[in-house]
Amino acid sequence: MASETVRQFREWFWRPPRAHGEIIHDRSVSFLELLYDLVYVAVVSQAAVTLAADVSVGRFIEFAIVFTLIWIAWINGSLYLELHGREDGRTRSFVFAQMGILALIAVFAANAATTSGTAFAVAYVAFLLVQAWMWNSVRGQDTPEVARVTRQYVVALLAMAALIAISVFLEPGARLIMWAVTCGAWIGAMVILGTRSRSFRLNVVPTHSMVERFGLFVIIVLGEVVFGVVDGMSRAPPRRPSRPRGFGRPAVVGPSRPAPGRWRSAPAGPRRLIRPAARPSHRALPVRGRAR
Repeated sequence: MASETVRQFREWFWRPPRAHGEIIHDRSVSFLELLYDLVYVAVVSQAAVTLAADVSVGRFIEFAIVFTLIWIAWINGSLYLELHGREDGRTRSFVFAQMGILALIAVFAANAATTSGTAFAVAYVAFLLVQAWMWNSVRGQDTPEVARVTRQYVVALLAMAALIAISVFLEPGARLIMWAVTCGAWIGAMVILGTRSRSFRLNVVPTHSMVERFGLFVIIVLGEVVFGVVDGMSRAPPRRPSRPRGFGRPAVVGPSRPAPGRWRSAPAGPRRLIRPAARPSHRALPVRGRAR
């Protein structure tokens, strides 16, 4: 009896993933998937820290490249859950494993383009290897025609992991260029695979839950990025506004020193010059002689 219970539990806990084409049209987004998305929001918010501190074109390009890497990881994980996930222990175990690696990615995401790029790349490669293993397990459930397309997808994941692994040994600038080229190659490969493969188009069917998931992620991430940038700009020290010349100083009317010939001598007594009092006209006042 006990062995039968263990066998049933094992069969439920470690069921194989759904094959391509086993679409659940009335599927709803689970709480675990929402938690999965929130972890990505934390990663994106950390990646936007440098952009919030220094809003410039260079920082924006760095953020765009790192964000594209994060977005590709989210696309792979979300599509797997949508197309092949089950409400069992196997799917949930892999989701928690991905969230653990994503927590490490978030730690190094803030300075991924500069000082912590090596650690970020190592954690990202580990994440891609887990996803490649998950997608390869789907290939065993597919028909031969679809399995060929799944194999190509797994090869693309492994190639991307290899390129990111090579970037570990590069300098920060070269590493960032390598990441940008990798992201561009991945997006181009997915476009070609989606337009030329009939099996890919037939088995990746958009559902209500998929549209809802993508919409929620876009709203949350955009809100987090906008909040981070606005918060960083509001914390920046205010710049001293430039002022036109002459403003901020008391206006001086007339010459700063009396013009020649403006000094007057006393009519009587010792001849001496009397400096005028501080008056706007800067004129010297006549001084009467001493009384006799």
